[in-house]
Amino acid sequence: MLDDRCRKAHHVEAERGTFMVHVTQERGLRSGSLVRKNLGNVEVGVSVDTRTLDVCVRGKVEQYPMEDSTIHHSRVTSGFLGVKSVKKDQQLLINGDPTSVCQLFRLMLAATEGCRKRVSSGRYSQLEGVLPKRQRTMAGEAALRGPESATAPAGSSKHEVDSRLTVEQRAVCAAAVRGESLFFTGGAGTGKSFLLQQLLRVLDTSRTAVTASTALAASHLGGTTLHKWAGVGRAEADVVALAEELRKKTDAVRRWRRTKTLVIDEVSMVDGTLFEKLDVLARATRRSDTAFGGMQLVLAGDFLQLPPVCRKGRDLSPCFTFQVPAWKAIKRTFELTEIFRQKDRSFCEVLNEIRFGSLSEKAVELLRPRLVRGGLVHGRDGKEVTRLMPLRSEVEEINRREARLLAGEAVRFDARDQGDSLQLDAASGAPPILELKVGSLVVLTRTIDISRKLVNGSQGRVTGFTGSGALKRPIIRFTGAEITLDLMPFDVRSGTGVAVREQLPLDFGWAMSVHKSQGLSLSGVEVNLENIFEHGQTYVALSRAQTLDGLHLIGSEESLRRSVHADAHCVAFHRGISHGARQVPRTPSKIARVPDYTDKENWSAVANSPAVFGGA
Repeated sequence: MLDDRCRKAHHVEAERGTFMVHVTQERGLRSGSLVRKNLGNVEVGVSVDTRTLDVCVRGKVEQYPMEDSTIHHSRVTSGFLGVKSVKKDQQLLINGDPTSVCQLFRLMLAATEGCRKRVSSGRYSQLEGVLPKRQRTMAGEAALRGPESATAPAGSSKHEVDSRLTVEQRAVCAAAVRGESLFFTGGAGTGKSFLLQQLLRVLDTSRTAVTASTALAASHLGGTTLHKWAGVGRAEADVVALAEELRKKTDAVRRWRRTKTLVIDEVSMVDGTLFEKLDVLARATRRSDTAFGGMQLVLAGDFLQLPPVCRKGRDLSPCFTFQVPAWKAIKRTFELTEIFRQKDRSFCEVLNEIRFGSLSEKAVELLRPRLVRGGLVHGRDGKEVTRLMPLRSEVEEINRREARLLAGEAVRFDARDQGDSLQLDAASGAPPILELKVGSLVVLTRTIDISRKLVNGSQGRVTGFTGSGALKRPIIRFTGAEITLDLMPFDVRSGTGVAVREQLPLDFGWAMSVHKSQGLSLSGVEVNLENIFEHGQTYVALSRAQTLDGLHLIGSEESLRRSVHADAHCVAFHRGISHGARQVPRTPSKIARVPDYTDKENWSAVANSPAVFGGA
C-alpha cells in the first residue's frame, strides 16, 4: 500500500490496489528533445473513481489521467507496461514483478473508458501469475511464437500447437506435455527454433525456466543463459565449492526449487562437465535422489554444429553433454529430418554430407562453381551478400572498413535501457549504440513480418531516414518490401528480474561471425574457407544459405576439402540416433575426467556438506 504520507495526502480508497514497481518517466516525445527521468522503485496505484494512475514519489502523489492515455501492454505478462499521454507529451515505463504488473494492468483497464468488458474477457483471464519466458511483442513474432491468448493456465491439460507443425514436431510436443525429459535435434533448417517456440506455448510457463548456452540464443527466446539462471558464474570451481557459493544466492536456490521444467537451447554448446555439475546441484538443492532433482529437461541442439568452448590452456577435446553420466536423465530422443530452409534436394544432400564431416566427389563437383579466388562478390547482380568469418576480429575490421567507405553523415541510435546496462550489453544481443548511414548493409535480428519475409536474418540496405530527434528512424529496403523500422525490446532475465533494452533489431550485414550466424537464414552468403579452424564451422556457414546460387566460397578446392570435418564422437552419437540406438558408448580419450555425480554418495556429500543448503 501507499505509505502514510501518501495515504493522508490523497485519501486512498480501501479497494485500491497499490504495487511496488520501477518507473521511468520520459518527456518530450514529440519535440525530439527526449528527457528521461528514473523515478526508481515507487508505489503505484489506480483510482477507478477519478480514472488516474497515482505514483507516489518520496511522499508526494502525482496523478496521471488515464482517459487520454494509451496503454502499451504487449509484454504485460513479462512484467512491463507503458502508459503514453499524448496531451502531456510523456510516457511512463513500468516494470516489476509480473504478477503485480498484471494486476496493475487489470485495474488500469477498469479505470479506462470502455474497457470494463475486456477485463473479464478470456483474453485477460490468464494474466495473474503468468510468467512467460519470451517476448511476444509484434505480429510477426506472435505468428511464430503464439499469441498471448494461447497461454495455458498452469497445470492445464488443454494445449494447442501451431497447425504448421510436422508429424515429427508434434511428437516432440506430445512428449513434452507428458512431462518426459527429452532431447530433439536435426540438421540446420529443420525447424528446431520454431519447434522450441511452440513448446514454450504448451509448457507450464509459470514453472518453466528458459535458458540457452549462449547469450545470443537466449535473447531469441527472451530467456537467460544457463550459467546465469543456475547461479554458477563461470562454473570453473569444483561442485562442492559451487554448492557453497550457490547457497548464498537465495534467488538462485529458489529458482532451482521452484522450476518444474528446464529448457536448454543449443545444448550442444554446453560443456559436459558443467552438465554434470548442474545435475548434482539440482539433486542437492532439491534434495531428491533422481536425475536433476526430478526436473523435466527439454533440450535442443545439434552436436554436429559448433562445439562447446573449452577454457584456454586446457589440452583436452570438448566434453559433450551426451558423453557424461548425467545424460541418462534424457529418456526420449527425437530427430527432425524435414528441411525447410533449402528446397534444392541436391544442395540439401551436400549439406548433409558436410554435416557428418565428409565430402564426396559429387559434392565437390556441385560446389566447384561456387568457388571464387581473390576478390569479393558483394553486390553481384544487385544481390546483397553477408560475409561469414571464423574470427570476430575479421568481422569487426570488415564492418568498420565498409562503413567508412560510405559517404554522408552517420545517424546514431542509442539504446533505451531499463535495468543493468552492463548485463544488457553482455546478454541482450542488441548494441548500446548503432550508427547507420544511407547505404548501410544490415540484417534483421528479429522477425518482423513473416508474410513479407521480414524474418531474423533478412538482409536489407538503409535508403534514408524519417522523423527527427529521438523519433528518427531508418528506412530500409528489403527484397520485396521497404519499411520504416522502429525500436524493439530485447529482454534479459536474471535472478533479480527482467532487464530490457529497446534498440533497432539490426546488425551490420557486411560481415558476421559464423558463431553469431547460427540459426539465421541468409539469402546471400560469402564464406572464407581459408581460416576455418573448428569442427562444424564449415557446415554452419554453408547451411545459412537458402539456395546454392546465394552461396559464394572464397578459396580453392583444396581449402574446401580441408575445411570439412566433424567430431568423431558426435558423428557416432548422431548416427546412433538415426539407427535407433539408445546410448552411445562414452569414449574417454582426451576427454576431461568427469565424476559420476549420479551416484548417491556423491550428491549426498554435496547436499550434506557443512551448511550448504541447510536453511536456504
